Amino acid sequence: MPPRSLPPWQVILFTVAVTAGTLGVRLALEPRLDGQGALIVFTVPMVISAYVGGLWAGLLSTFLSCLATAYLLPMPDQIFDASGRIWRWQMIAVAASGVLISVTYEALRRARRDASNAHREQQVTEQALRESRSSYRALAEWSPEPIIVHRAGSVVFVNPAGVLLMGARSADELIGKPIATFMHPEFRDAMLDRLRGAERGHPSARVEMKMLTLDGRSVDIEAESTALIYDGEPALLSSVHDVSERKKHEVEIERLNRLYAALSHVNQAIVRRPTREALFVEVCRVLVEYGGVRLAWIGIYDEAQQMLIPVASWGDEHRVLRGGSWAVHPM
Repeated sequence: MPPRSLPPWQVILFTVAVTAGTLGVRLALEPRLDGQGALIVFTVPMVISAYVGGLWAGLLSTFLSCLATAYLLPMPDQIFDASGRIWRWQMIAVAASGVLISVTYEALRRARRDASNAHREQQVTEQALRESRSSYRALAEWSPEPIIVHRAGSVVFVNPAGVLLMGARSADELIGKPIATFMHPEFRDAMLDRLRGAERGHPSARVEMKMLTLDGRSVDIEAESTALIYDGEPALLSSVHDVSERKKHEVEIERLNRLYAALSHVNQAIVRRPTREALFVEVCRVLVEYGGVRLAWIGIYDEAQQMLIPVASWGDEHRVLRGGSWAVHPM
């Protein structure tokens, strides 16, 4: 690499020294040249100066060489004869060569500088990319949310939370398997359509669905997917949230709400129904329609006959109870 870090004054001294040295060599060779110009030797300091200092150093060497040729070298006595014309053309050629050499080396210096900068930028970018990949992988590995990365329909990465959710012992049991294997049949077609949309750059919103684990269990989840570049190739990232416990709580809350609603209606029936028979029927109806039970019935124990006799019922199978009775044996 050229010493591009030299300060300008050192470049000037270097250029003057090289050009003066070339002039000294040319003067020493004068007796042997027998009047020949041999001015081509001055292209040597031009090349060296342009290589070291760039455009302006090469042009400085060209200027100094032209001055030395014009004023310090002995010119032919007959400047307009054949030897004089050759001398003049050599001077023109030396000047033109100096300019061409200076411009060419400056272009080469800039090209080398641009290539070096581009190489450094590439190294910085690659380092940032490696750090980004490392940070992303660490983030995914430590995320409490299951994360699955899949490409072309096959799983390529699963974090530990995903391994636990899908009932596997390690990620190796999941990597390479088709992602559709873990989709519940009820949601498979819709989910595949959403994944195809994500591949086209339309991230899928979080949606509730069911997934299947390795042992065939059905798990309630919320999932969303988006496109990303994984290991240099396009892929899809699916973030999964297990909502099984929340679903259980929602079912329990719904059941309690139904029971509270049934209790409220039973209290109203006690006030409004004038007869016992009408109250019993109303209570059974309320338990079915508001309490969420399939069949409700009320029976009266006949102590003399030791029989339990239905007197009111409601539901899909309440007709089965009509006219029936059950023997009850006291303990």
